[in-house]
Amino acid sequence: MQTRLISTFLAWVIAIAGFSQNLVPNGSFEEGTNCPSFIGNFDEECLDWYSSIQYTDGSINPTPEWYFNCGDAENLMPPNVAFGFQEPLDGEGYAGVIILLDQFGVEESYREPIGVQLIEPLVTGNNYLVEFSIVRLYSQATTLAANNFGFKFTNVPVFSHDSLLIDNTATFKIDTIVSDTTNWLTISTEIVADSNYSFVHFGNFFDNANTEFIANTDIGIYAYLALDAVSITEVLSTNDARGASLSVYPNPASQYVSLESAANEIRTVKILSLLGEVVFEQSYVGQKELSIDVSGFAKGLYLVKVHVSRNEFSTTELFIR
Repeated sequence: MQTRLISTFLAWVIAIAGFSQNLVPNGSFEEGTNCPSFIGNFDEECLDWYSSIQYTDGSINPTPEWYFNCGDAENLMPPNVAFGFQEPLDGEGYAGVIILLDQFGVEESYREPIGVQLIEPLVTGNNYLVEFSIVRLYSQATTLAANNFGFKFTNVPVFSHDSLLIDNTATFKIDTIVSDTTNWLTISTEIVADSNYSFVHFGNFFDNANTEFIANTDIGIYAYLALDAVSITEVLSTNDARGASLSVYPNPASQYVSLESAANEIRTVKILSLLGEVVFEQSYVGQKELSIDVSGFAKGLYLVKVHVSRNEFSTTELFIR
């Protein structure tokens, strides 16, 4: 799959969009077959997700981690985990993956991409909003920082060799080096599906020659990221509203904007800039009506994403004047 076949952009084409299901099961890594028990036991214990590379030649498969607050394995229970210190962004769990290895004499293409089967395939030609959050974990072994983390849609669940997946292509990647070890970085991008893809994989799909990285000490050999809050939702046009009853007013706004949901309680509201930066995010309990102060926002167009139930979202545009 060539990246030119799927265009990534932030399109603001919706007046009031309908509810859309998150197509990623277990997107916040809250569910497992049992509590995490061993480092690298991701495939056996994290529900729905798995290592994207499954060798058929007898080689040892990559070993990503699932961190969650239960069980007896203290090094797998946030915030003080095996490869750093980090609270989950959403819920009690997250995944951890190596995105780069830099060690003389060792296969430099080693990566730990993880994949999941979508709840339903993408529809060719439809728009989808892809969101995920990452943060770098720092330990004695994971002192490197790198770029190129991203995602790739495929119709293949697993790859029998790393060269089949680490092929210097991605549906989307982060060009800048992710170095922050404290604050979660939330990425939002919109794509147009060029095929009815059934699987998505997250990781670094570029070899070391095409990846920028920095070494903070002479000891560590890995760049390692935590991944949380993954969602893929269809961006619905006004004609696809599916009976949604979310009101956003006034629009345009300059001081305050009000949100009203007639049918469902509002759980979270996220507002994103035209560049995909999250400028506002707040959780709510038991509210169907609320008001948000937007007086400090720069003038321009924004995307408002409202989470109203476990797997339902409403997305609309907002203009600040």
